[in-house]
Amino acid sequence: MLLVAVAAGGGVGILRQAADEARQDGLVIERLRAIANEQSSLEWQAIAARGAADTLARRVRGKRLEVQRELSALESAPELRRALDEHQKALDSELTLLASGREDEALRVGETRVDPGLDRLLVALRAASEASAREARVATGRANAGSVGLLALAAAALVLLFLGLQRARRSLDDADKRALRESERWFRSLVQNATDVIVVVDRNGVIRYTTSSVGRTLGHPPESLLGRSLDELLHPDDRPSTGEAVERTRSRRPFECRMRRNDGSWIATECIRGPREDDVGGFILTARDISERKALEEELRYQAFHDTLTGLANRALFENKLDHALTIARRRGAAIAVLFLDLDNFKMVNDSLGHAAGDDLLRTTGERVLASLRASDTAARLGGDEFAVLLEDVGGEAAACEIAGRLLASLEQPFALGSRNVAIAASIGIALGPGLDSAAELMRNADLAMYTAKDAGGRGWSVFKPAMHESVLGRLELVGMLQEALELEQFELHYQPIVKLDTARLVGVEALLRWRHPTLGLLQPAQFLSLAEQTGLIVPIGRWVLAEACEAMRGWLDERQGGDPLFLNVNLSMRQLRESSLADEVSRTLRESSIAAATLVLEITESMLADQTEGVLQQLQRLKALGVRLAVDDFGTGFSGLSYLQRFPIDMMKIDRSFVQHARREDPGSNLLRSIVQLGQNLHLEVVAEGIDRAEQVEELQAMGVHVGQGFLFSKPLEPDALSAVLAADARLDVQAAASSSMSAE
Repeated sequence: MLLVAVAAGGGVGILRQAADEARQDGLVIERLRAIANEQSSLEWQAIAARGAADTLARRVRGKRLEVQRELSALESAPELRRALDEHQKALDSELTLLASGREDEALRVGETRVDPGLDRLLVALRAASEASAREARVATGRANAGSVGLLALAAAALVLLFLGLQRARRSLDDADKRALRESERWFRSLVQNATDVIVVVDRNGVIRYTTSSVGRTLGHPPESLLGRSLDELLHPDDRPSTGEAVERTRSRRPFECRMRRNDGSWIATECIRGPREDDVGGFILTARDISERKALEEELRYQAFHDTLTGLANRALFENKLDHALTIARRRGAAIAVLFLDLDNFKMVNDSLGHAAGDDLLRTTGERVLASLRASDTAARLGGDEFAVLLEDVGGEAAACEIAGRLLASLEQPFALGSRNVAIAASIGIALGPGLDSAAELMRNADLAMYTAKDAGGRGWSVFKPAMHESVLGRLELVGMLQEALELEQFELHYQPIVKLDTARLVGVEALLRWRHPTLGLLQPAQFLSLAEQTGLIVPIGRWVLAEACEAMRGWLDERQGGDPLFLNVNLSMRQLRESSLADEVSRTLRESSIAAATLVLEITESMLADQTEGVLQQLQRLKALGVRLAVDDFGTGFSGLSYLQRFPIDMMKIDRSFVQHARREDPGSNLLRSIVQLGQNLHLEVVAEGIDRAEQVEELQAMGVHVGQGFLFSKPLEPDALSAVLAADARLDVQAAASSSMSAE
């Protein structure tokens, strides 16, 4: 009987071990379930985070090692293994699409593969868990049956075995409780340490749970929000739209709203609504602080409608205000006036004292103009040394002339430019409205009147008269001269080097148009391109520029065989971009010049992307399909929205010199420049700095992560022969000599 008891005891021990192994399998399955949930949480964050999708994707994929490690502990679970493998593959596909910026495709994969895969995985996990539990119960039952048999054989052995079995059960229960506590602690730590605010809201809109991150983001103690309505956190103006968004965005699409901080201030947030997986109803809301992004957008929006040098309105804002003023004036029968102000001999200041002194003069002029106007008037800098003023409800010609006289008087006081006091004068043109004139006609009339005042010797004003239209004939004559210049090959290209900032070695060139007029000398683009754009002559001129630049590049590449790669930047105008044949012309030019498409970079301005029309998008996609690269020129001075950087196939961002000039230590403007650089880097764009003219700018730009740039510090635009000599030398550009040359050219 003792042998039988011993044998029976051994059988019970085996059964007890089987039960223990089954329970351990159950714990492994629960950990797999927790890892799958964490992957799903990180997937939501990757969809919402956009620019940080790469980082979150790596964290998601890192969890796969934990999945494989835990799965290796299960001896047999074929259905669970298949479900895990399907879910991981679907998740990889979704994250790859997110990382490449294809958000719509990623969401479709999420809805058609990832979410169903997750559901199947959860089913498999639940089935495996139940199977493990059944195995544990069966093994435990058999052990109990063995114990009963032992009772029949020997009461003493039964008592001992019963006591041992009780201890084993308590041990298993303790193990289950410890595993459950560990799982809960791990999940609680994951949620509580998340940077995003996670709020659980019931069906009545009452907050039932929130993570501790609400304290870091909003300043509210988490327990103070429990039982309060979600509406108390939302800005009153955002409550209706947020409610609609919550009902509408059941597919995890983000929406924006403002939330109240504990100190009463408001911050901008981006939210994602998630479902509750229970019978209580309501939803889970995940919110992240996007205040910095909003501040950058606001700053760029301000830059889009204000002159960065003077802080006055720019042309776009001025024209908008003029349109509005005309509408009101016609309705009320009131009078308005447009004044164009141009500084006399401004070029002389630039040439003699340098661009820095010229900028100081323009800033002070803007301040004096603003101080001479009423609060209801609008002052703008249209470009260069040309300013405009809109006078609403002015009262007639005499009142407009009085204000013009006041403006001229304010400018008669000498300007302190460095160590010098400089006297400057101005000419003003006045056009009265509304009459039958449109906003464009009023601006044209004021422009004509201003040139009349300048032709009369300056230092005065002139009111537009219909007879001044005769001066338009001069512009028509210039149009004829432009046409003739194209036919007689009076245009030429100069090339400004684009260099690596650390070595000053040339990596590319930008083609810049010049007009060598037989009597007026070498004309800069600002003197004729706007007229060419208005008349449409820019299309054949642009076609010539592209062909000429590509042909020159072919020659340089032949001379540099085996040298470092070199790219060519050519500017496109809006008129060219609207031409349906543009892609064919570019393709033909590349073929005829025999240069690789990747060598050519086509530059477009932000204003060309402002409308974000399908026509512009399709045109850029056709160009991109050729293999050429696309660059946004003068970034930050045009349209201020950021969405086009993702919507359009852009490769390069060229930061305007008005931002680059702030690349100095302790310059407040350097923070905006750094944000723009980081924006380009986050979007995987090649960032190029324009207008570099000081060595300290190079150091600051490199510290920000900018590696390529151009400007007078390295070289002014060169004629083809001069550039050929630089390329033949294949040497570092002499920065000191270039800087000296640029100063003498100012």
